Amino acid sequence: DVQLFSTMNECHYDKRMDFFYNRSNADTADEWTGTKLLIVLCVGTFFCLFIFFSNSLVIAAVITNRKFHFPFYYLLANLAAADFFAGIAYVFLMFNTGPVSKTLTVNRWFLRQGLLDASLTASLANLLVIAVERHMSIMKMRVHSNLTKKRVTLLILLVWAIAIFMGAVPTLGWNCLCNISACSSLAPIYSRSYLIFWTVSNLLAFFIMVVVYVRIYMYVKRKTNDVQLFSTMNECHYDKRMDFFYNRSNADTADEWTGTKLLIVLCVGTFFCLFIFFSNSLVIAAVITNRKFHFPFYYLLANLAAADFFAGIAYVFLMFNTGPVSKTLTVNRWFLRQGLLDASLTASLANLLVIAVERHMSIMKMRVHSNLTKKRVTLLILLVWAIAIFMGAVPTLGWNCLCNISACSSLAPIYSRSYLIFWTVSNLLAFFIMVVVYVRIYMYVKRKTNVPDSVNDSYL
Repeated sequence: DVQLFSTMNECHYDKRMDFFYNRSNADTADEWTGTKLLIVLCVGTFFCLFIFFSNSLVIAAVITNRKFHFPFYYLLANLAAADFFAGIAYVFLMFNTGPVSKTLTVNRWFLRQGLLDASLTASLANLLVIAVERHMSIMKMRVHSNLTKKRVTLLILLVWAIAIFMGAVPTLGWNCLCNISACSSLAPIYSRSYLIFWTVSNLLAFFIMVVVYVRIYMYVKRKTNDVQLFSTMNECHYDKRMDFFYNRSNADTADEWTGTKLLIVLCVGTFFCLFIFFSNSLVIAAVITNRKFHFPFYYLLANLAAADFFAGIAYVFLMFNTGPVSKTLTVNRWFLRQGLLDASLTASLANLLVIAVERHMSIMKMRVHSNLTKKRVTLLILLVWAIAIFMGAVPTLGWNCLCNISACSSLAPIYSRSYLIFWTVSNLLAFFIMVVVYVRIYMYVKRKTNVPDSVNDSYL
């Protein structure tokens, strides 16, 4: 009690503002006299009159016109009322600023700042409530929300309650009149802690408002894209033949492949495909029939041969569906042709990558064969074919440009450029990993083979 009584004796409720300004060294613009002060008052008066007039028109329009009797317009009228109140606060400020500031009593200075704080808080809170109301309306795809007049009235009362509270808090005790060391230099009788609280509160409200509007923007953007997609679906070209797409892309389909040239292409192609079938069949048969090859590496090698055998089938199908025939194909038959090629190439590359990893496991443990079980090898083989089939089937399943012609590639007329980039990057990444694995194997083997030489040199 004694400490409290002694502290009360140190409070400065009876001081004028010059006492606090002198302590804080704050500039009160003492030079605002004569012509300069007159200009400030005239310009300030003009802007305040404009604020009063424009916001009065908004309020009158909402009150008198029944077309505006909806939640959004009531809140807009309340925002105009907050701005009107801000005009009153600025008028009071104009006649209580500059050299007059130092002559003010504490209570009059609190009134001046309280009016400014309350008006700014009211405007910001109104903007936040309007943002929330817009969010409610747009999320339900309506022009106006389903807020009742009672709820809107409660929201408006809540806005003003918060504004008055924020403006009155320093007057009610959150100030530095009894603790001069806590005073701010910007507002000489406001404590720094209150200014931090006020600033953070308003920044938080502003941040929430921005988040709400960003969410509205993202929602509207997504909806408009859905509408565009729906309208575009009516323009899809599933029933067209490939000549439609080739003509649009100006891709060369080798129309001159006729007569002797076509016969040579088919003969040479058939020879190489037969060679592929025969050689890879021998590899698969050798692994199956010879028990010496019943190890993970050879199983994977047989799977690579199966992938190459499958590639031979894809090339046979390609031979009889390329050149001038390409333009006569249906969309589904063209997808089948390209899907077989993509799947076979992916299967071969994935197999090579798995073989590289298996060799790495074996050599790092200085073994001829890795300790992969048959079950794990089978799972790896199934995984390879699952990835290959997936990569070949993706365009057929939807990642194409049949409904968006502008996204078509010139190399593959009904493949979208984004899919071709994805497919190319995926295969290049697999190839890069495989190269890294083999480089690591090479470095490891080189280091191990150099060990005996270094040991012999040490003996010498």
